[in-house]
Amino acid sequence: MSDLRNARYPDNEIINAGYTTSDLRNAGYLASDLRTAKYNLLNMLESYSLKELKEGGYILANFRIISYKVELLKELYRLDEFKTANYTASELKAGGYTAADLKDVYLVNDLKVANYTASELKAGGYTAADLKDTKYKVPELYAAGYPASDLRVAQYNLQYMLGSYTLKELKAGGYTAPEIKNTPYVAKQLREVGYTVWELKDAKYSMNDILHAGYPAKDLCACGYPPLELAYAGYQKIEILKAGYPAIDLRFADYSSQDLLEAGYPPKALQLAGYKNV
Repeated sequence: MSDLRNARYPDNEIINAGYTTSDLRNAGYLASDLRTAKYNLLNMLESYSLKELKEGGYILANFRIISYKVELLKELYRLDEFKTANYTASELKAGGYTAADLKDVYLVNDLKVANYTASELKAGGYTAADLKDTKYKVPELYAAGYPASDLRVAQYNLQYMLGSYTLKELKAGGYTAPEIKNTPYVAKQLREVGYTVWELKDAKYSMNDILHAGYPAKDLCACGYPPLELAYAGYQKIEILKAGYPAIDLRFADYSSQDLLEAGYPPKALQLAGYKNV
């Protein structure tokens, strides 16, 4: 073969004369020579290294045509080169790329199509805001461990969160009573997870809702609800008398001096409230 080269036979004729790639390589032909002569790339892989092929001008698009494995190419080619060569996120996932690897190159929806889970994206540094308005849904974010606070910061629609996050989790995530008021949750459920009577009052829950939510009478007293309203809502007399109301409020609510004395009010307080004969 060397004799043929020395005799100035055209390289493309020699290369395509049926010699093996090993013969051609041993004769000093570079990968670039075979590329120019349009030699079969698959056959070249038997004798030329990937590094030699890359130096010979082969680009990723050439390897993609022959479905060469991504994991064998990733050491030599950059991720942006894979993207330019139209490799899909699915192909790169099969080649060992993680969601974190693809973060600044592929769209979130590309990763969804490639079957990366929300958990993989979370591990890869994606925020709930990154996943908003994509093909990833709230139940997937919940399963991935995104807290409600992350979705609140990203301004997810609270209504879409109700099927996944519990009320307790929503409260822990910073959702306020006014925000929760526009959901199916009732006042009693808010009390059960720790919302205060003050929060419900500020959220403009009705007096009836709050009085039937089960708050202690002392909390309702501190929040300014009159004793008669508690009585109408079903609170026991002793609960109301022990709630901390001023004696004068109880007098106007028609509680007797005897009621107050039995509840522990001092006679002096009753006298100041206008009770007679104490």
